[in-house]
Amino acid sequence: MTIEVRPIKWRTARRVCEAHHYLGAPVGHKFSLGVFDDIKLLGAMTWGQPISRSLDDGNTLEMTRFCLMVRRKNLATMAMSRAVKWIKRNRDEKRLVSYSDAEHDGTIYAAANWTPIELRGGVPWRSGSKRRATKRWEMHI
Repeated sequence: MTIEVRPIKWRTARRVCEAHHYLGAPVGHKFSLGVFDDIKLLGAMTWGQPISRSLDDGNTLEMTRFCLMVRRKNLATMAMSRAVKWIKRNRDEKRLVSYSDAEHDGTIYAAANWTPIELRGGVPWRSGSKRRATKRWEMHI
């Protein structure tokens, strides 16, 4: 299975996230990456400015959504790895961040060698969900 990650339009990523992500479409957007198996779109990642003011240093990108429309073993980890490589080649930022909540333990981030940082307190996701971020995951590139 050949997996490729390449830019897609915001409206395409938004439609994928609205249909397949538990939080729906993201807030804030710099660019979107599609996950492809040859020519078939399997999922989307959206990247934006960090929501945390303390991380908004011009050098950090936040992955605001990542959703796959199919389940395949190791697909998420492969897609994350290819996204990091794409960002290294095409962007200037040197730190990537994302968040997981108590219902999503961050297995894909751990498998892709991102570093977990435990969070305390936190506010509910803006989407109206009662979930709170429990971990921030970071990758320095």
